[in-house]
Amino acid sequence: MILGYQKPISELVNKRAGLNAIYKNGANDLYPLFTQNAILGSATGSLAHKMHTRYIAGKLGIQDRVINTRSEEMLSTLVQATAAAISMHGGYFIHVNYKYNPETDKFEPKQPTILDNIKCRLNAEDDRGNWSKVFYDDFTKKSGRFKPTNSNWYYRYDPSTSAIKKQIENDAREGGIDLSTPEGIESALLNFRGQVRYVKSTSDWPYTISPADSVLYDCVSEYFISRYNYAQTANGFADKQLLFLKKGTGDENDEIEKDIEGWVGVDNSGGVYVQFVDDTDDIEKMVKSVKLESSFNDEMFEKTEKSLSRKILGAFDNLPEVLVYSGDGALFGTNPETFENAKKFYNENTRYLRELVSRTLSDTLKIDLNLTGITDAVISV
Repeated sequence: MILGYQKPISELVNKRAGLNAIYKNGANDLYPLFTQNAILGSATGSLAHKMHTRYIAGKLGIQDRVINTRSEEMLSTLVQATAAAISMHGGYFIHVNYKYNPETDKFEPKQPTILDNIKCRLNAEDDRGNWSKVFYDDFTKKSGRFKPTNSNWYYRYDPSTSAIKKQIENDAREGGIDLSTPEGIESALLNFRGQVRYVKSTSDWPYTISPADSVLYDCVSEYFISRYNYAQTANGFADKQLLFLKKGTGDENDEIEKDIEGWVGVDNSGGVYVQFVDDTDDIEKMVKSVKLESSFNDEMFEKTEKSLSRKILGAFDNLPEVLVYSGDGALFGTNPETFENAKKFYNENTRYLRELVSRTLSDTLKIDLNLTGITDAVISV
């Protein structure tokens, strides 16, 4: 768990690198990592993110198929990955390569991949106010020592034929590939690093802010409450028994202790502690049992957990609690309309993001996704 974060700001690191300088994602450059750890470390946050993702992704309006032959990724899983990135980070990075169609003299996108937001950084703007590269690396280990020459980077998305040709030529020249032969052209296409499109659900610059930004510390609080409960359960007294017995010889002590451990508890010795005492004439002092009461009390956090849960669910487009924790009263009780109305309500709340995914992926991949909402099936987590 990474503690402490600040929202993305337009601050460049390694400014001397010119256009290879990058914008930090957060003052400490750990904002997307903190966001992920906070949400996934929270029971409510992880469930809310999962449900939010499903509703943003919706249902495919076309037949599912393999969209990336290298990874054998299906179109549906690509949509899910896109929705997950938007739900958690407020935007997504999609990488595409191209194949050339001689009949149309155009390049067609292929092998799309959703990149990890945590590893993506934008380069400095040029004189026209445009960034042109996406650097892809493990920036959590850079600690201010970022060197662009040692990192992978991709061109900014530009589907125009002229831009793709120029980029292919640049990579071919850098790789020493001769473009005067058919073999050279084929090799140049294989060597092309590809383009990355950064789709944002908000106008934040340079990076998006997580939809859960306002409740990230609430997610962390829920995580630590869970850790406290675990620590109390694992390390606190849990109604164990303490026995004081008269001392005997070493062998006698061992035998008595084993016998007593075999009498008690589901896990035998896990529920009893034996302590031998000096000789005494008082029978009450020869065998004495002391009960150690449990020190675990989860009631102290009950109100806090409910408050945190409500705030976290609200951050994910006001996710109805009944869709996350489907109790008997809603799903199997006398008023099933409650559950159906909640689904319709949340479909409407996530419509904008679902349409964003449908519109931008359709445009990038040159297909018509036609994503629809989830209204005709029970969604479980």
